[in-house]
Amino acid sequence: MQESYKEDDAHHFGPESCLDDPRGRGEALTGEYTGHGNKEKVNRPMRIFSFVVIFALGSLLTSGFFLCQDQLSMAVSQTPLDASLTLNDLLMMPQGDLKKVDIAKINLICAQGLNGSESLNINRCLATLDQWADICRKDIEARLLTFPQYATKYDNSINLFKIVNMVLTLKNTIGVDYNPEIMKRNTYPDSGDVFIHGCLDGNKQGGCISIPVLCVSVGRRLGYPLKLVLTREHVFFRWDDGNEVFNIEACCPGCDSFSDDYYKTWPNKISNKEIRQNHFLKSLTPAEELSLFLETRGHCLFDAGKTAEAQIMYAHAYKRMPTMVKLSYFDRVIRIEYKKMKD
Repeated sequence: MQESYKEDDAHHFGPESCLDDPRGRGEALTGEYTGHGNKEKVNRPMRIFSFVVIFALGSLLTSGFFLCQDQLSMAVSQTPLDASLTLNDLLMMPQGDLKKVDIAKINLICAQGLNGSESLNINRCLATLDQWADICRKDIEARLLTFPQYATKYDNSINLFKIVNMVLTLKNTIGVDYNPEIMKRNTYPDSGDVFIHGCLDGNKQGGCISIPVLCVSVGRRLGYPLKLVLTREHVFFRWDDGNEVFNIEACCPGCDSFSDDYYKTWPNKISNKEIRQNHFLKSLTPAEELSLFLETRGHCLFDAGKTAEAQIMYAHAYKRMPTMVKLSYFDRVIRIEYKKMKD
């Protein structure tokens, strides 16, 4: 079901004025606003072979590193799941333990030491998330009695009603905002643009990586079964409890709900073969979420000129989600080389 729930003053005037787009269903695709800004496109030169060699050499250099990491992992019976966790702990952690760690904590740990994270305080960020989740909980509880009145506008799903109100509370009440300019850039000089501390400690703005992660972090605090999902050059999230599944798009004014078919053509067209091969449109596991954050860390390191460190992060990410990270890595290198050629 396609739906658009816009930011408007109605969200601030109490439960009787439930969130709604007066234009009705389907406007998110066909109305004056499609829910997203256009991304800049970069023509890619045909120099892939040389970058394949680069990636292969990097993989060889890190293979010994992985062997050591695996041996250390087997020697550790259980990694402590507390505030003292480090990036190395996450890299060695068994998948069974990884799913017990707060996704927000994993994301923030992966941001440590990057440009733009100099003042990052993980405990403060987690406390802020707890406060925001409490604000969302109270707002949702105050509006639940109005659900029967507006049920058809939420596809008769009380869970969709809850998620829409959660996202709009984050935006309208707390002030979190999607900044489309972030995702138009070819480089990420500030980690706050792509990791959630930019939303929590900074100007409360984020892009299509940090905003979905922030929403999932808050939603899981409320007990909601939210998952991150990838399509080409974009991240969104979904409710997925094994029975009810629906997608949520928060990287837009307000909040949208689109089917998987929408993401087969936006922001880039993808074929069914690419979907099968690249893990697109599938709910990510905790290990794959970590892979996304490691890949993003690699991008920040790469853009800071720390190529060797970036290569290690890409390799760790590749280990957990091979096809997707390989595709992203080549795209990243090609974009940088193309920019150098133009300059």
